[in-house]
Amino acid sequence: NLAISRTSPTRVALLMGSEPLFGALFAMFWLGESLSLIQWFGALLIIASVMRVSTSR
Repeated sequence: NLAISRTSPTRVALLMGSEPLFGALFAMFWLGESLSLIQWFGALLIIASVMRVSTSR
């Protein structure tokens, strides 16, 4: 909570919105899960949206 209070709401929203991606990557690398094509597409959408929001000024 301390770190969240020291940054902007935009950055916090980006981090919170990308949590499903981190969870899927954790499951894939550490737990041996496999991702389907639609899940890979969702991951790419999350990455693209985070990149777009973080680079547009």
